[in-house]
Amino acid sequence: MEYAVISPNLFKRLDEIVEKFKGKYSLIITTSGLSFALKEGIDVDKALDEGVKVLAYSHKFQPLEGLSVEETEAVLLAKDLNYYLITADDKVKEFAEKEGVKVIVF
Repeated sequence: MEYAVISPNLFKRLDEIVEKFKGKYSLIITTSGLSFALKEGIDVDKALDEGVKVLAYSHKFQPLEGLSVEETEAVLLAKDLNYYLITADDKVKEFAEKEGVKVIVF
């Protein structure tokens, strides 16, 4: 099975993402993405119960120009591990593609 990192810009639609992609991809959210979700009051419990994993980008990094720390971590994790990135944001898509990341637009 292939892996896909869920971009934080889609966290409010996390249930939809999990429903559409479970079984096709092993789904990942990042540690800073999880922190973002908790700060924003976005419930991720159901997604975690459905098997979404939480991974950290293990290198020190600076946010990519114009992207938040959370979005940058998602892009860099997908790049380093050769995972797909699921996003709905054009700017994130553009940065990801420049970094050589395979992008799924939702």
